[in-house]
Amino acid sequence: EAGPLALKYDSTLDAAQQAAMMEASVPLVYTGEDHIGWMRDEVWQGMYDILLEQALLDQPFDVHEAYTMEFLEGIYGGEQ
Repeated sequence: EAGPLALKYDSTLDAAQQAAMMEASVPLVYTGEDHIGWMRDEVWQGMYDILLEQALLDQPFDVHEAYTMEFLEGIYGGEQ
């Protein structure tokens, strides 16, 4: 069955909206500047700063402890 996989689990979702959200996320997954899935520290820091500023985090923490590049570095050899 074609279409967003989420519809398999929740038939009340709107297929067109799900497809649009997936399409909108492509630039986040592949920026054209780095390998697919590569994450930059400044992006994580920026999101952390916004969440902290908006009081959406219960308490401050070291954002570098929230993710790891180990898997991607293993695949790509540590290159961006």
